[in-house]
Amino acid sequence: MPDRSLIALECRRNSLRDLRAVEHSLPEPEAGEALLAIEHVGFSANNVSYAARGEQLHFWRYFPAQDADWGRLPGWGFATVQTSRAAGLDTGERIYGYFPLASHVLVRPSDLNAGSFVDGAPHRADLEPVYNHYVRCTADRDWRSELEPLQALLKPLALQAYLLDDFLEEEQLFGAQQVLFSSPSSKSAWMTAILLAARARTRQGVRLIGMTTAGNLAHVRDLPCYDQVILGDQVGTLARVPTLYLDFSGSAAQRIAVHGYFIDQLEYSCIIGGAQPDMMGSGQFTAGLPGAVPNHFHTAPRVAKRTQDWGLPELSARFSEAWQRIHQTVNQDRRWMQIEAVRGVSPALAALAQAIDGRFDPQRAFMIGLTA
Repeated sequence: MPDRSLIALECRRNSLRDLRAVEHSLPEPEAGEALLAIEHVGFSANNVSYAARGEQLHFWRYFPAQDADWGRLPGWGFATVQTSRAAGLDTGERIYGYFPLASHVLVRPSDLNAGSFVDGAPHRADLEPVYNHYVRCTADRDWRSELEPLQALLKPLALQAYLLDDFLEEEQLFGAQQVLFSSPSSKSAWMTAILLAARARTRQGVRLIGMTTAGNLAHVRDLPCYDQVILGDQVGTLARVPTLYLDFSGSAAQRIAVHGYFIDQLEYSCIIGGAQPDMMGSGQFTAGLPGAVPNHFHTAPRVAKRTQDWGLPELSARFSEAWQRIHQTVNQDRRWMQIEAVRGVSPALAALAQAIDGRFDPQRAFMIGLTA
C-alpha cells in the first residue's frame, strides 16, 4: 500500500467477526492539528469485551469509520508525531494514549502542557476524558521504551487495581481471613492480587483464593499470586471463615453461590466497576442475597477522595510505585502474559480473528502495528 495512505482495521459493528482493512488518503493537518504515526497498539481479551458493548460504551465514536455500519477497534498504545501544526507539539515526539488499530490518526491537541495534551476534536468533546488524554513520553516517569507492551496492555487497568488495593488496605480487609476472587485470570484481578500479596496484612495469614472455570484452571494455578484455586462449583469446599468477595466477573450465579454459602461470614462483597450483571436485571442482581450487601467499586470516586486526601502529585507518585511493582513482577515471569508482536495488515487481521472468535488464552496478548 502507498506510503501516503492511512490504513485502518475495522469490524462490522453488529458482527465483530466481520473484519476488513480499509485504505484512505493520508490527511493533511490543518492549523492546530497533528498527524500521529501509530507504532503499535495493545490488544487482548479486554478489547473484545469492550467491543461487544460498543454501543453502550460509545466505543465506536472515538475514531469513527467513514461507513456508519463499521467501527474502528481502539486500544492503548504508542505513536510518534509525524507532522505537527499544533503550537508546542514537536515532530518526532513519542506519545502514549488511546489509538485506533490504524497506521495514523489525526488529533487536535488542547490543554497542552509539559506532560500531556487532550484531543480537542469536536466529536470527542462529550466522551470519557480519560480516553482523550495523551501523555508525552519524555515527561512520563514510568515510560521505558522496552516496557511499552506492558504499559499499553496493563497500565490502563492498573489504576483500578491500585485504588482497590488502597481501599481494602484502608478498611483492613474488613477483618477477612480470606479473599475470594471471581474471574482470577483477568488482568484486573491478578494485578489486584499482586498488590494485595505484597501487603503485610496479607502476608500474615490472609489467603487469596481464585475461583475460575475449567478452561482457565491450569493457567490460574500457575500464577504465583493465589494461595488456592478452585472451580466455580467448589465454593462449598472452602472454610467458613470471615471472607471478602471480589467480584470481577459479574456472574449472578457465582454471586448467589458465594452469598448463600458464607452468609454471615461474608464480611464484604465488592462488585468491581467493569463487572456486569447477568440474567438478573439491573435492578435485581444485588437484592435479597444473604450476608453482606454487594457494593460497587468504581475508580472515579476513589481518585477524587485520594486527590482530596493527598493531592494529585502524591496520588500519582503512589500509583507509580504500585505500577513499578506490577510491571516488574510481570516482566520477570512470562507465566503472567505472553505478548506477541504482530506487524502488517494480514497478520493483524488473523490475530483479531483469533481473539474475537474466542481462540485466545487469557495470558495471550498482541501488540499490533500495521506498518513494516
